[in-house]
Amino acid sequence: VPSSVENLLHYALLKAVAEQLRVQSIERKADEVWLRFHPEALVDTARLTNFIRRRRGAALRPDGTMRFRLAGPEGEIFAQIQNVLQELAPRP
Repeated sequence: VPSSVENLLHYALLKAVAEQLRVQSIERKADEVWLRFHPEALVDTARLTNFIRRRRGAALRPDGTMRFRLAGPEGEIFAQIQNVLQELAPRP
């Protein structure tokens, strides 16, 4: 599978997870990722607080935007973001 097709598939999976949690946008700025949550985002607040405490440099702004640094190799960006989203998702 060509890398461009693989990237497109990763992007589609990431977008689906983000939509389920009501994440409005995901931006990458250098080695940081910015997630903007909808006011009614389906995120477990305890898990969110825990994530921010554990992750050096992570922060949540009053406007519902969370910033965190990428922690792995360049080629694993989609997986890292998807893992964070899954970590923040409420458990059934």
